[in-house]
Amino acid sequence: MDNKDIQYWEKVSVWSLRFIIAVGSVLVVLVVTGHIDKLIS
Repeated sequence: MDNKDIQYWEKVSVWSLRFIIAVGSVLVVLVVTGHIDKLIS
């Protein structure tokens, strides 16, 4: 692996972490506000 590969994978992991955090916080908001029950049913 050369330096470009390492930088690329660092970017990918940072963006996937941000995505997971964003989705997770949206889910938390839905659960807290009680909308998740409406989505499931």
